[in-house]
Amino acid sequence: MKFVALFSSQFQIGFVARVFDFLFADGSIALFKISLAILYVHKAILLTCDTFESIVNHLKSIIPEMSLIECELIISKAYGNQSNSLTENLHED
Repeated sequence: MKFVALFSSQFQIGFVARVFDFLFADGSIALFKISLAILYVHKAILLTCDTFESIVNHLKSIIPEMSLIECELIISKAYGNQSNSLTENLHED
């Protein structure tokens, strides 16, 4: 449940709402998928970090300031086309 606290306190509310949508639909696996997608999207920058402290600094300071486009890219990487079908199904109900 620490991942839930991380997502709810460190990211923009719109992104957090999407994460919670997937959490309620898929369970805790959603948090791992989205976490891995975050790391994948920032892979190039993280690989240039030469110390553990610089990696942690990036994760703590830059990632929470992600743009809306980056947030959508992360959802897309984690769920592909499922992200649209989930939100469409929610709107239909």
